[in-house]
Amino acid sequence: MVKHPDMPTSAGVRFGEPGSGIAPPQTAARAYRRRGDMRAKAVGPVGELSLRVIASEADREPGQDVSPGWLTSLMEAAAGLTASARAQRTGPAHGPSARARGPVATAAVPRLDLLRPVQAGDVVCAYTRIRKTGSTAITVSVEVYALRRYLQDRVRVAAADYIEVALDEAGLPRAFPAAA
Repeated sequence: MVKHPDMPTSAGVRFGEPGSGIAPPQTAARAYRRRGDMRAKAVGPVGELSLRVIASEADREPGQDVSPGWLTSLMEAAAGLTASARAQRTGPAHGPSARARGPVATAAVPRLDLLRPVQAGDVVCAYTRIRKTGSTAITVSVEVYALRRYLQDRVRVAAADYIEVALDEAGLPRAFPAAA
């Protein structure tokens, strides 16, 4: 039996001991990389900070963590803000006339990963980046991180792709302005 002084023990059994059936403790990121999971490859947030909100007790489900519905609505708002800002641009000088061009709406959510629960008191940060722009639709990636209360650990809790469509005054799809 190989004993290492840094290995934790539990009831006299050493983690990682051959034949113990107990794997050595490791971080979740290391476990993801070992399995080849793509979610662990990002070191930190990618994109711009679009929203920052504190999850409150009112956002919790009775006796549980913060509602996934609350989290997905936050993600949709962040995607909408990013797409709306992109839809308003008309060129290098974004004047007042450019802001009245119309709203955007969520057309589809092709990917939504809820990775970890959000707890009341966490500071929830949504980061967005534009992945693809078509003539009337834009794909926005949203990554959500939680700053854990008291610990100040940043944990990735959710990721999604939103397809947003630019709308005209009649509510019909319109072309996005050319990128400046």
